[in-house]
Amino acid sequence: MECECGRKAVIETRYNRKKLCDRCFVEMYEKRVWRTIRYNSLLEKSDRILVGVSGGKDSLAVLHFLAQNHFDVTAITLDEGIAGYREKTLDAVEDYCQQNSIPLIVVPFKEAYGSTVDEAVRKGEHPCSVCGVFRRDLLNSKASELGFTKVATGHNLDDEVQAMLMNLLRSELPRLARCAPGFEEVDGFVPRVKPLRECPERENIAYAFLNKLPYSDAECPYSKSGFRAAVRDALNGIEEKHPGSKQALLKNFDELTTILRKEYAGKPFRTCARCGGPCAGDTCKACEFREKLGEPISLLG
Repeated sequence: MECECGRKAVIETRYNRKKLCDRCFVEMYEKRVWRTIRYNSLLEKSDRILVGVSGGKDSLAVLHFLAQNHFDVTAITLDEGIAGYREKTLDAVEDYCQQNSIPLIVVPFKEAYGSTVDEAVRKGEHPCSVCGVFRRDLLNSKASELGFTKVATGHNLDDEVQAMLMNLLRSELPRLARCAPGFEEVDGFVPRVKPLRECPERENIAYAFLNKLPYSDAECPYSKSGFRAAVRDALNGIEEKHPGSKQALLKNFDELTTILRKEYAGKPFRTCARCGGPCAGDTCKACEFREKLGEPISLLG
């Protein structure tokens, strides 16, 4: 298998049948990320960026890209308290940040909320619901507290179309509207950006491998129990038979969200009666979970 430049190809992008060597692949990948950033006006060189890093290939790929391109980045890892899982991935984050002189903040759920995900599960809560709510709340509160102008995450193409399809299947149109780039630029939220949203998961693996990133391939033990797992398997099956389907879905969903924005964007967020943070109702989801878990409610930070 030979690259178009004549060197040995290391990957084939099935959706457009391109065979690429290591150099051509990395060049193609990084051009796509730059296009995503510029087309959606995601970042400026003046931004102070808090990068959510789990230690997996996606989050280390976005941290590496931003750091190598001289953005002002600080990594943050949220320790959900999942036994036998986060310890492995935290080692990968610490290794990379130490090697590249990147500041790292580690915040345990236990410290911030009084409960771990494992403890929440033992009390009957769904792990993905608790984890998702606490992660979003904590990333926003820490970024706001520490004066960051953007929060960057490693969400990839697969993550994006999964989330969008899940929201559509659940008839959650306001959530679908919030999937659009730039929607979170509202009072109370530090804007969250996803520079890798057009990059397939498979290509993030290749990019991390070719750049020798010390990522962990440990899988969350709860990841197979949720609705997302069923949606992921269905989309992967479609992509296998019809390459390029995920890219087409993202494009169509983005067009749909521009319509939904007119309905849902601009509607003011309320202030949570308990913690003072932004929310859609009277009480934010994070405080609702803290109450269920029997923990005291107070402002983070």
